[in-house]
Amino acid sequence: MNTEPLGGITPIGFDPDIVSSGSTIIKTVFYVILIVAGLWALWNIIQGGFEIMGAGGDAQKVANGRNRITFALVGLLVVAASWALIGFAQEVLNVNFGIGQGVQF
Repeated sequence: MNTEPLGGITPIGFDPDIVSSGSTIIKTVFYVILIVAGLWALWNIIQGGFEIMGAGGDAQKVANGRNRITFALVGLLVVAASWALIGFAQEVLNVNFGIGQGVQF
């Protein structure tokens, strides 16, 4: 005779593994975005440098190269600010996705 309630059916409730895997997915996606953004910025800085070096005195090409480098650096600042904002939100909401743990407020 089976003495378990409901014939051995496990109760439905909160599964902490779901939250853990969800935060792992969020963390992984964010780190991939960070890597892609860093590589994109590095590529644009190198390309901007080549545009400036190959301008041959053309002011428009120099300006295009300078703009490319400027936009790449601004993009890196946006990524760094998002990292800090996520770290701040984790502190305020008392959650931990494992992102921005080195940021102290």
